[in-house]
Amino acid sequence: MSLEHESDPESVVTSLGDSSRRALVRGTAAAAISAALGRSAFASSSAVGAGQHARGTRMLVGEMRFLFDRITNGYHAADWTRAQTLGYSGFLEEQLNPTAIAEDATLLGLLSGFTTLNLSSKQLYDTYFGPSATLQPSVPIIELESAALLRAALSRRQLFERMVEFWTDHFNVTHDDGQVQWLKTTEDRDVMRVRALGNFRDLLAADAKSAAMLFYLDNYRNFASAPNENYARELMELHALGVGSYTENDVREVARCFTGWQYWPTNQATHGDFRFNPAQHDNGSKTVLGTFIPANGGQQDGETVLTILATHPAAAQFISKKLLRWFIAPNPPQVVIDRVAGVFIASGGDIRSVIRAIFDPATLLDVPVSTRPKIRRPFHLAASILRATTPTIVTLQNYLSQLDTMGHRPMRWPAPNGYPDSNEVWGQSVLGRWTFVSSFTAGSIPGAQWSPGVIFGATPKSALATRAAEVLLGGVIAPEDLAAAQAYADAAPVLNDALRREVMALVAQSPSYQYH
Repeated sequence: MSLEHESDPESVVTSLGDSSRRALVRGTAAAAISAALGRSAFASSSAVGAGQHARGTRMLVGEMRFLFDRITNGYHAADWTRAQTLGYSGFLEEQLNPTAIAEDATLLGLLSGFTTLNLSSKQLYDTYFGPSATLQPSVPIIELESAALLRAALSRRQLFERMVEFWTDHFNVTHDDGQVQWLKTTEDRDVMRVRALGNFRDLLAADAKSAAMLFYLDNYRNFASAPNENYARELMELHALGVGSYTENDVREVARCFTGWQYWPTNQATHGDFRFNPAQHDNGSKTVLGTFIPANGGQQDGETVLTILATHPAAAQFISKKLLRWFIAPNPPQVVIDRVAGVFIASGGDIRSVIRAIFDPATLLDVPVSTRPKIRRPFHLAASILRATTPTIVTLQNYLSQLDTMGHRPMRWPAPNGYPDSNEVWGQSVLGRWTFVSSFTAGSIPGAQWSPGVIFGATPKSALATRAAEVLLGGVIAPEDLAAAQAYADAAPVLNDALRREVMALVAQSPSYQYH
């Protein structure tokens, strides 16, 4: 990775203290992780009696804040106050029931301007993509992707939005791939956003019938006379079981089970709706993962496979580990994975039950605090800074371009495995992250502007870093990161909005903010 950025005297980044800056620019994520671990705001083995668990386990200091950070897209003062009022279990339960949470009025107002979000696949095709289309095909694509970022930043249903993002990656389809351009809107609305906190088997089945997935992995052209194994393979490897839990013969047999699973074409009023075509189905008997499936089962063959996969012990392990990585730590201990997988099996794949198990204080006690820090993925970084600074938002289209540059534009990962959830991947280069933060805080990204005057008010120069840390992190910042930012402020000749913006950038570029 080039270090040319270090020699740029114009960059706010260069004003970071040596230790903070070195930790972020040293060629790998490991250096920054080490710095974050050593100065973690949660690295305390003390316990507090205020968080008594039903079985008498006491919660570690900072676990309320840890819960908040992991089930939201970043610090937001009003939401944090709400969380403290409800307490650990109360806040988690409220977030697990999103339909009971009144949505943010600003968000609803912005989403109301996105006229394509509620259109059917047929309406989207006819209006924006078909031979008689009169409007630009980029409109529904930009609106859906903008809505994802808006919801992540502004929604009060933060855990729900985090789960929609998780499942969108898990069942990845690339938004710019052929018919997915207009089929993805329906999948997002009617599959991911309906079942994100429901039952895994139901979600797996809804995704299998989604036209976006049927197109993307070619199952719409999986015929008895010409089986296509793409979906069958990814269904087992990426969606349900993980690598090593099936054989090549299982792939062939599963593909046979899903022959005839299609969707209505563009010339039909029901375009995009699932249809089973019996004329294209292989009616012979099959055996999948040791289970015999009798002949002449029709659509039920595929339904049986979905049940086999959703209830398989390997699925419980695979999904539990992936959710633990998403919420808790990059490498969760096997004992924790086993415990959560047991809840997955006992609950029949109930996603809410699994999340409760993940955030059970007893579970957290088995995950060392020093192993938990995760780097904010670029989408998370953008959403978090929008949440914290409460800018006036007109459009986030330019923010999609910023995310594109950072390699994390919503729904644009080109492979079926979805965007990685890895410190190593996202910590390889920080220049794009710094550039985004600097551009945002400088007010040079059109469409969403924050006010230094409103944020800082009459804060004196001697307290600028403290105020920035309060806004971005609720004051939870490593002392040396705070000191580095304040040293820059102290050295500035005058207090003005330019300095306020620069100090905000420094805090947002620090390991304390880049990791959570």
